[in-house]
Amino acid sequence: MSWLVKRRIGRALALAASAWVMCAVPASAGAASNIVTTFDATAPHAVAKGTAAYDITFAVTNFGPDAASGVRVMSYGLGGPIGDARCVSVTSSRCDIASIGSGETVPVVFRVPATGLDSFGTFDMYGYASKDRTSDDGPDARTSDQFELHVTDGTVEVPRVAFDEYPRSANRGDVVRYRGSIANLGSTPLASGSIGFRASTFQSSQAIRGMTISTGAPCGPKSNTSATWWLCPISGMAPGTKATVELVVVFSDPSQSVTSLTLQYMPTGNPYFDADAGAVDSTWVETRLNGGDAADLDVSVASPAAIKATRTGGLAVKVDNHGPSGSRAAQVVLKLRGSGGFVALPANCSGDADRVACAFGAIASGASASVVVPVYGTAVGSVDVDITTSASTFDPIDANDRIGAYVPITKAPPKPLRIKAPKASTMGAALAARRGVPLFLRCPRACTVRSVLQLSRRDANRLGIRARGKGPVTIGLITRKSGKGGRVTARITISRAARAKVARTHRQLVVTRLTTVTARDGAKRVFRQHVRLRPSRR
Repeated sequence: MSWLVKRRIGRALALAASAWVMCAVPASAGAASNIVTTFDATAPHAVAKGTAAYDITFAVTNFGPDAASGVRVMSYGLGGPIGDARCVSVTSSRCDIASIGSGETVPVVFRVPATGLDSFGTFDMYGYASKDRTSDDGPDARTSDQFELHVTDGTVEVPRVAFDEYPRSANRGDVVRYRGSIANLGSTPLASGSIGFRASTFQSSQAIRGMTISTGAPCGPKSNTSATWWLCPISGMAPGTKATVELVVVFSDPSQSVTSLTLQYMPTGNPYFDADAGAVDSTWVETRLNGGDAADLDVSVASPAAIKATRTGGLAVKVDNHGPSGSRAAQVVLKLRGSGGFVALPANCSGDADRVACAFGAIASGASASVVVPVYGTAVGSVDVDITTSASTFDPIDANDRIGAYVPITKAPPKPLRIKAPKASTMGAALAARRGVPLFLRCPRACTVRSVLQLSRRDANRLGIRARGKGPVTIGLITRKSGKGGRVTARITISRAARAKVARTHRQLVVTRLTTVTARDGAKRVFRQHVRLRPSRR
């Protein structure tokens, strides 16, 4: 076989293999978006006490190939007046974005009003973006971000830590690097302290191999009873300066599916070196380890359109596990905002009127768990509930782990008026003409009584009483408010125009007395009675 024949056969086999590979590539399973959210990194983290308002931009970016639809952006604060931040476009704590195209960034501005800036302190604000399930997030999605605001007198140190680079996913055995930084955004030098890393879900002493800082200071591990930190000392950082730190990590634990790494600045004198004791600023990131268990939890809620004050409605919360693995230690947490009502504790749930946590335990792949949380309306207003689901198993898509429920609390229906009908009366025409028709009743609570005397149109025409329109003719009217003990005593005097003509009649008249009783809460009772007027004697 000549070399030319061999070349042609080889080219044909290559083309056939290429065609087979192209046919074997599956079509895209569906739309894929990749939502990443960030607060404005250039925004000042310190404002003077008494500032009129503070605006912060929260950017929502879609790095995926397809559009993301139905995106809801929310903000909430922890333990401070910054929790009053509202979306500027709709003056509420959330904004809705119909669609975010591939590669598009949509800025959302949240405003902290003056009421949130009238006291000294450090306040954490969180932004969160959630969307419907028409598209899935990729492994690099980051749907929430944290912002720290310092309300000061204008002269204070403001440390700010951040992860500048980190792996969102890694393989077991990989050597990866986390790069962070600390900046002094204040107006005075940074006091002595430490910047440190803590890995919360793997053995730090085995996984962390080393840590360095750009200032050249020595870094090393420091352990306590709850965690192992890798720390680098910080001292005398001038305003506007920045230092970078680098951490080298080896992922070796075969049981892990996700790890959480915290970066934190702590002042000198902190004896515990943990996330809750003495931290001035902190942030965290998660890295997913490929090949581990993963369970995509999806929370949904069915809520009533409205609840009347003093009545009860139910929030039906459901958590679906879309797999591929079963979920361990699953739970759902409901946090109440707004006014007008409170949530109650159903069975297998704990918490208080403002926060309820319900444990589901294990949820198999393809299965679901649900709970109905009662909501009581206490006053006209609204109940705004944040609902979040979580588990100990890694969740590859966190955009569907959070949802909100908004329930208006409307005016309660009035209590029924339990009242006896006023006693009907029969009297002579002369008495009726001069002194009026008596009325007596008793209300169980404060009320207003309106009573009308009406003649039929036929009797009015026969007596020569002229009136416009059609139907009964009004010849007497009173309006009274109930007095002590709810009593109403009055006489309905016949109008001057009809008095003489009614008094001169020689036939019995039947007058309709229409009495309407209205309580302060709007409850009404209407009584229609006939009063017989005897003819006068000749």
